[in-house]
Amino acid sequence: MSSQEEKHRHTVVGHANGGPDRQYDEAQEIVRALKGGEVDAVVVEDGGRHQLMALAKLTDLDEINELIRALRSGEVDAFVTDEGDENRLYAVAPIHEVLSQQYHLTKAITDNATTALFILDEHQNCVFMNPAAEQLTGFTFDEMRDGRTLHDIVHHTHANGSEYPASECPINMAFPSQSQTKGEEVFIHRDGHFFDVAFAASPILDASGEAAGTVIEVRDITKRKAIEQELRDADRRKDEFIATLAHELRNPLAPISNLLALMKNSEHDAEFVRDARDTIERQLSKMVRLVDDLLDVSRITRNAIELRREPVELGSAIADAREMCRPMIEQLGHKIDISLPSEPVYLDADAARLSQVLGNLINNACKFTPAGGRIEVGAECLDGSVLVKVKDSGIGIPQAQLSNIFDMFSQVSNPRDNTYGGMGIGLGLAKQLVEMHGGSIGARSDGEWKGSEFTVRLPMTEPPPTPIAETALADGPAPSGCRILVVDDNFDSAESMATLLEHTGNECRMAHAGPEAIELAEAFAPNVILLDIGLPGMDGYEVCRAIREKSWGSDVWIIAMTGWGQAEDKKRSREAGFNAHLVKPVDITKLYELIAAARQ
Repeated sequence: MSSQEEKHRHTVVGHANGGPDRQYDEAQEIVRALKGGEVDAVVVEDGGRHQLMALAKLTDLDEINELIRALRSGEVDAFVTDEGDENRLYAVAPIHEVLSQQYHLTKAITDNATTALFILDEHQNCVFMNPAAEQLTGFTFDEMRDGRTLHDIVHHTHANGSEYPASECPINMAFPSQSQTKGEEVFIHRDGHFFDVAFAASPILDASGEAAGTVIEVRDITKRKAIEQELRDADRRKDEFIATLAHELRNPLAPISNLLALMKNSEHDAEFVRDARDTIERQLSKMVRLVDDLLDVSRITRNAIELRREPVELGSAIADAREMCRPMIEQLGHKIDISLPSEPVYLDADAARLSQVLGNLINNACKFTPAGGRIEVGAECLDGSVLVKVKDSGIGIPQAQLSNIFDMFSQVSNPRDNTYGGMGIGLGLAKQLVEMHGGSIGARSDGEWKGSEFTVRLPMTEPPPTPIAETALADGPAPSGCRILVVDDNFDSAESMATLLEHTGNECRMAHAGPEAIELAEAFAPNVILLDIGLPGMDGYEVCRAIREKSWGSDVWIIAMTGWGQAEDKKRSREAGFNAHLVKPVDITKLYELIAAARQ
């Protein structure tokens, strides 16, 4: 069949005018021809004029492949066909109404879409873009139709400034493919900045199935890329943190292990044993402080730190902080100068946390200042607040790292080459604690090997009505003459504690499980029970409650001696009936005080 015959095969000529019978007959003929696939469109002759019409179906007709494209606004609005026992109603509508409806529907979809949409012809020229696309690129549709391709306008250059050939562009390469292409690209905004996008390029096929253009969906993924980078950085910091943690834990363990080995052969050398003991105590205190810092990170993350505010004199807080750092100051031979206002300055603060902040800053100055360096601590009053400065003559801070110096786990040096030690926790904790006190913290440095200066600004408060008495734990004699039951599933921990208490004149027994502890307590009748919480099977809370239910268990002092030291752990121990809660490694002076109180 020729193309001309093919064209006429899709046309049936009927008359809109005439009587109802004639219109009905013509309607049936039209339906028959449509169902038989003989025609796709109808031309109606009306007063010498021919108008193209389309049929909109109200029920399913699988035999009709598409609606007739054009409709006239004539006298006939609908007609019914009689097909056996079934009547079907067909409505006729004008072509301009159908096109208008389709246009407005399409426009509403594209105008309100949040995804940028571009349509490119076979030459990669933009023939359509929606408002989201204009907003994404900064270009209007008219500006896109200046004869240049989409590639030439929005991604002709790499982010590094080098030329980006169109032949390498995956969006361009999507044509004339007949399948969808997805990927990521970098676009250039009209204002010149580069931004990351994700795209999906789908082919537009003509009647013969050949690609005639491309529909491109584009989304700005700048925020997603930033989040992905943050996650990668966080993962990297996590790996660095774990490596550094292992390094920091091994550092104090090494001398402890060495000295213990030497002490086996030097037990009669009193001076060596004394020096070894002092060294072990220093290394142990470093490990305790490290663990405490890690726990504080967890508490801050869970918003579980509670400040015990009271009027605190700044000078005493700085003195406590200096004392905390004294071993390092003496070891490195640093000179530290402290300059304070002539009158006492009081802050509404948690005394322990304030000393921790200042101690972290002084410790940081000591650590990053070569031996024999100088550290200055000063304070001045400014408009209802006090500004504390900690300045050192150390290695300084590169300008590029000043902005993240207070990030948790952030370190100035390469963590793999951790010459000066540390885990990047101290400054992050200091920042969080200062902000919890309503203050601010900052850092400045003129560059590497030019020292650094940290500042803390905190609001002042009125002095208390009466001077705050300074209290300290008394180094009195160790209590003796007590019956003490030590309960711990760690045999070495239980034995070393029992041995220590026996050396001070107490009678001790040991148990390593809950039921055993209850049975032994009833037989031994101790004055004090040192009870671990993390026991296997029956934990310390259950053991304590069980003892309190006994007739003999109401007066005995039960002291939790455990590695669990969170606020929730201490709350649970109080509810279970413990008299006190000590965290391992136990402060021996505090333990002696509690044992002495139990005897009274």
